[in-house]
Amino acid sequence: MLPSIPVTARGTLAAMETASYNAPCAVNALLERAGSRESPAAVIEMYRPPEWEPLKCIDEVLHRSGQPNLLDVDLPATDLPPQLTALLRFRS
Repeated sequence: MLPSIPVTARGTLAAMETASYNAPCAVNALLERAGSRESPAAVIEMYRPPEWEPLKCIDEVLHRSGQPNLLDVDLPATDLPPQLTALLRFRS
């Protein structure tokens, strides 16, 4: 059986953690669609390291302004735009 039920995927990191989260969601959708009486697969929420949040904010600002990800450029920390420096101070 090939799944043809739309399942909303979660996770922004292409990694095994994302696959491990999305796989039971897809299985549960198939079980539901098939009318199965089996218990749904356990879905464990992915851990979001709080240390990543400031970096995600920076990435969002750069993305909106058409700039590459901070890790994709050779930019010393002293050369950060003032908005990003202020954001880092605000988030710490």
